[in-house]
Amino acid sequence: MSIISYLSSFQASEWLSVVTVLLCVYVAHFYYRYFTRENPLPGPMPWPIIGNLHQMGNDLAAWAHKLQGVHGEMFETYYGSQRTIWLGRADLTAPVLASSTKNNYFNRGVSSPGMREIGLETVGIAANRDYESWKFNRKFFSTVVMSPRFLKKSITSTENLFMEAESYLNTLGGEVPVDMSKFWFRFFVDSMHISATGKHAHAMAGYYNTLVPKNKQTKDPKEIIDLTDEIIYSIRNEFFAASFMFFFPPFIRHYILRYYNNKYVNQVKRFNDILLSIIRNRKAEIDALPVKEPLNPDMLTLLLTTNTPRDLKIISTGDITRPMTDDEIRADLKEIFSVGIDTTSDSFCYIIWHMCKNPHEKVKVLKELNEVLGANPKESIPFESLDKLKYTEAFIKEVLRLNPVLPFLWKMATNDDTLGGKRWKAGTSVFINVYGTHTHSNNWERPEEFIPARHLEENKMNADRNAYIPFGGGPRLCPGKNFAMATLKLLTALLLRRFDFELVDKNAPLKTSFTMVRHCDELNVYIRPKIPIAG
Repeated sequence: MSIISYLSSFQASEWLSVVTVLLCVYVAHFYYRYFTRENPLPGPMPWPIIGNLHQMGNDLAAWAHKLQGVHGEMFETYYGSQRTIWLGRADLTAPVLASSTKNNYFNRGVSSPGMREIGLETVGIAANRDYESWKFNRKFFSTVVMSPRFLKKSITSTENLFMEAESYLNTLGGEVPVDMSKFWFRFFVDSMHISATGKHAHAMAGYYNTLVPKNKQTKDPKEIIDLTDEIIYSIRNEFFAASFMFFFPPFIRHYILRYYNNKYVNQVKRFNDILLSIIRNRKAEIDALPVKEPLNPDMLTLLLTTNTPRDLKIISTGDITRPMTDDEIRADLKEIFSVGIDTTSDSFCYIIWHMCKNPHEKVKVLKELNEVLGANPKESIPFESLDKLKYTEAFIKEVLRLNPVLPFLWKMATNDDTLGGKRWKAGTSVFINVYGTHTHSNNWERPEEFIPARHLEENKMNADRNAYIPFGGGPRLCPGKNFAMATLKLLTALLLRRFDFELVDKNAPLKTSFTMVRHCDELNVYIRPKIPIAG
């Protein structure tokens, strides 16, 4: 009798017995491996198949911080059958965040079937596990966003865009509560879209139109606003998709949560199609222009033309002589639109919230702004003046210490290594609890308190360099760090000098959620212009 014929003769009760036996064997094997694991660390007991996923809730960062309080600065958790070592003290992270490109923890976490499924492990910068591909993409990206020319141009563009934002806020006049999380997210969509493509996305206008009567709405093109709304939807879903695909094992995604798996895969594909359409349209525009006609040096044009006959000679790529492919540009554009927009807008919302909750510190920042920039808040802010705003920068740094938008960093050991006095094998998954290191008493006095002055040069403790890592660390330090800080300083200066604002509910907690980053979900404020509007 064949095996198939034999199995087909089973009754329902016999199949139930077989499944029960197989489950018992799997559970026994899982816990045998768990209780005999090498270098056991404290941590919550995992379940077979799902690990500790049932305990994480909707905020992994808050859960990890709670576990650190219970188990100490080095503990373990499981997502699925994957064991992960958590580090929550700066000195423990030294091997993981070493700045050398030969760092043993170059890769962001273990290879994930789900991340491969949505194409995030071999292109772009953030999650790319292919070193040569990562180096190629980072070279292009960093040369653009870290150049003084790009920074100056972007700061000027951001200040000009603030004038549009100011017109909307002035019209609202403090009578209508404004959700800062929605407003500034759309501001940064417009800002990044202009920097990346040279074209306006009209995202702020779309949100403003939802707050005012029809006779006060803007006349911005509806088809552009509709496409921008789809991009906004795609940006947030990209984070949900990445989080879902990274943490949930294939069996759960494909058989238990199949609807969500297919939903996220299709949403990622749609976002990719939108970005590729933007790239191809720009290619067509470039091809249609005479060769001698100058091109606008926005980010997309630079990525498309470098190392081609239309090269603008702005990006120096060293020994790299080939141009980028459409798929490589699409991946970089996606990171600009998703990681760049979301993290910067969330950070700015946290700045506004701390301004409202710490009025005495707000006064100190405003005093410095007036001393450095002059008494007239309507005057343009020179790019060079931003470096002089030391207390403003200290305020922002303290916000990012207590509200890091990247609350943990995920890494993987390429080779065997020693961490916390224990020897770990290649392939070990390591997570760094950023908030835990940012609030550890070894490196910070009164760590839970909001004290911006601690970041001034004269007050700095002789702290471990890894005690403050809001932009990550090691060779994969965020390449947009300087751009983000300059933008946050500029917008803090513009908003604080031109508007008064207060929380609608002064006692409400800050509403956040977690995917791969910590999002500000809602921040309702009344905002009023400080200077009467002429006419």
